[in-house]
Amino acid sequence: MALEQHLHRGEVSQARHNLLKELKRFSKATGVRVATRGGERLELGLVPTCAMRDCPAWRGEVVGFKNGLPDCPEAEGRSRICFPLWARGEVVAVGTLFHARPPKPPTGPAAPVLWLARLATPLLFIPLPEEPPELEVYALGGFRVCYRGQELSPKSFGRTGAFRLLKFLLANKERALYADELCETFFPHLPPDKARQELYTLVYHLRKTLPGIVEREGAYYRLHLPEKRFLDFERFEELMRKADLEEGLSAFKTLRQALELYKGPLFGDDPYGEWAEAERAYLQERALSGLLRLGDLAEALGYKEVAKEAYARALRLEPFLEEARARLLALRG
Repeated sequence: MALEQHLHRGEVSQARHNLLKELKRFSKATGVRVATRGGERLELGLVPTCAMRDCPAWRGEVVGFKNGLPDCPEAEGRSRICFPLWARGEVVAVGTLFHARPPKPPTGPAAPVLWLARLATPLLFIPLPEEPPELEVYALGGFRVCYRGQELSPKSFGRTGAFRLLKFLLANKERALYADELCETFFPHLPPDKARQELYTLVYHLRKTLPGIVEREGAYYRLHLPEKRFLDFERFEELMRKADLEEGLSAFKTLRQALELYKGPLFGDDPYGEWAEAERAYLQERALSGLLRLGDLAEALGYKEVAKEAYARALRLEPFLEEARARLLALRG
């Protein structure tokens, strides 16, 4: 098959053009258009203009105009059929067939076109995988670090103190930290000169394992995170802020996504790290308020079991949270 030969040679554009030719031939259409999620448009033959923004085909429906199919709200003029192109369980593009004269039967072209598109779409329009983050940090409930796809252990840093210094910098990622403050935190019993020398050694080992992760500005140190990164606590806070601006089902979905990230207190494997206590308490308070709101939204939406689990989980985090206890008891009757 010509399509397979083009793909084998890496000629994706030519393979897509061949797909349009086959769609046009199978359907006897005057013109064919395929629009991708990324805004790319491929056209063959005579095709009228169309915004293709609110077409129900993006939601997985087959619609049309002047052919017995449910009407597409954007359609006007000549007969057309709009259909979704699926790959990996999502609509990755929308195809449209235009006919100068309505085909007979009107919906006849739909079946063979959908069959052909089903075979070709996963090969031609599958979403490109995003470039993985350079640095991944999982600090809610424990602590795990991955750099360029490889998990790092405390031994990877050469000195255990360098691993702990990374935690401290992450907990204060928005601050420039005075060198003497770091010395007092990590080496409170050493003379100042000796403490500074030990700090320089930890910074050296940290930079050796994670190049560029620490910047020095005079007497201050600052964490320098790569642009492509994933920090679970940072993403948690982003989603919580997003949920704060949403209502109803949208807020419910965003909260569930955020709270899946909250697997326990910040740096839960280091419960005696007092240096993280302020940030740890803040994030737990956010999680508790999020669970209460999630339960409230779940009740309003009729998801009783989800509400029960939200309140029960809040009680596991804070056993004396009376609001959660009362709501859970009311749901259990």
